[in-house]
Amino acid sequence: MEQISNKNPINILSGKVIHGRGIGKLVGMPTANMEVLDESILPSAGVYVTEILLDGRMYYGITNIGTRPVGKTTGANYLAGSC
Repeated sequence: MEQISNKNPINILSGKVIHGRGIGKLVGMPTANMEVLDESILPSAGVYVTEILLDGRMYYGITNIGTRPVGKTTGANYLAGSC
């Protein structure tokens, strides 16, 4: 595996956290769903390691960028240590 030497963020996204369907919470992995107003700024579909700044505190998480079965683009973040 090739190591990336540039530690600058590849993408920076910000937005409003919205209610999802609650499936992550139901299975013990609550997520934060973010409303995306401009889908053109999203990275390619996939799973990403993320840093999340919330209320002045840094969280680390895993972010999935992809589509729901109904086809709407979504971003769901699992925040490590938030359970």
